[in-house]
Amino acid sequence: MTSRKFKVIYWGLALVGIIVAGVAWMEMSALEKRRAASVSLIPKDLAETLLPKARPLKPFALQNHDGGPFTENQFKGKWDVVFFGYTQCPDVCPLSLSIMAEVFNSLEKSDPQVAEHYRGVFVSVDPKRDDLKILKDYAVYFHPKLTGVTGKPKQLQNIARQMNVAYMVEPGDRPDNYLVNHTATMFLVDPQGRYAGVLQTPHEADQIIAKLKKVIAFSQQ
Repeated sequence: MTSRKFKVIYWGLALVGIIVAGVAWMEMSALEKRRAASVSLIPKDLAETLLPKARPLKPFALQNHDGGPFTENQFKGKWDVVFFGYTQCPDVCPLSLSIMAEVFNSLEKSDPQVAEHYRGVFVSVDPKRDDLKILKDYAVYFHPKLTGVTGKPKQLQNIARQMNVAYMVEPGDRPDNYLVNHTATMFLVDPQGRYAGVLQTPHEADQIIAKLKKVIAFSQQ
């Protein structure tokens, strides 16, 4: 191969490389712009509540407190405020569910149209002790809009993993006497059945009410 031909091939390949790199850079730049645009759509006052992009929930199979199926499809249709815990929880669960009940009661009186958009779901991560009757009695004690849900350990781990929930049994002095350490955050699932947001601790009813109203207003734009 002559020196002239080698130089032509060399510069030709270099030009192709530059073009490919340029196209790749433009595609990456466009992707980053789309990502930035999706994030910027969320108002600043909801930036700590709504995820930049809602995440579809993969299939799982649990039971509601009436014995019926509770799958990813049961989340569809309305916004759900979801809390993970267990009925023998000494403090965090009763406090959180009391606040959730206060939120629902307040919205039903002051803004029934917003209240109609929401349901409550209490997921027990202690299926060993929380049978369906215990779970139902516990859930409806706080509010009739609250549905108790539980299931087999693997299925609970399935939905917990998808929603970034951590929980762990802390052994006690007897096999049936133990605590369950768990995430205290409330979670939001949108009407399309997607994990869409969080309500971080500390939970205060007035602040949650304000956020839930803003979520509905934003989702209807």
